[in-house]
Amino acid sequence: MGEGATRTHPELGRRSLLAGGLALLAAPAWAGMPESRRIAFHVVRNGRRIGTHVLTFAPSGNRLDVEIAVDIEVKMMALVLYRYTLRGRERWEDGVLVEATSDTQDGNDKAFLRATRRDGALQVEGSHGKPYTAPPGSLVGSHWNPAQMNAPMINLQDGELLDFKVASRGTEGIEVRGREPRVAATLD
Repeated sequence: MGEGATRTHPELGRRSLLAGGLALLAAPAWAGMPESRRIAFHVVRNGRRIGTHVLTFAPSGNRLDVEIAVDIEVKMMALVLYRYTLRGRERWEDGVLVEATSDTQDGNDKAFLRATRRDGALQVEGSHGKPYTAPPGSLVGSHWNPAQMNAPMINLQDGELLDFKVASRGTEGIEVRGREPRVAATLD
């Protein structure tokens, strides 16, 4: 990614990316899915909005499809200095991640993720390296599911298995659209 742009890494604090979704908890199977069936984040660099990260949820019976679209563009005047585009999808059945895919254009570099549950295990292929079997309970880091805070996490962009530690930082109220929430988020 370009200078000053941010890539999703464990040290960035998933708390800040999940905070909006945590106040909207629904049924346990789809805990991070808001009633509106959409979550949208602004991507900000040096105080200026440079893109969006949008998740769209389509539940149907025991199945949930999540479409992920990330679009970032850094410009100087009319000249585009950097562009990042990610299109991804997660499919859940009976509360279990059964498939995840993504294609990413990061400047001039391309990346991908293909994960499919076979024989009870998530098989992962990605541009990061060799195919592997994900540890039990692994989730894709797409910033909507609170369960990803306590599970092995797979990088949505390239399939890398991320190694991170989560530490409790207490409870904090989060202002949303100028209003204090009815539910405070616990920062774990």
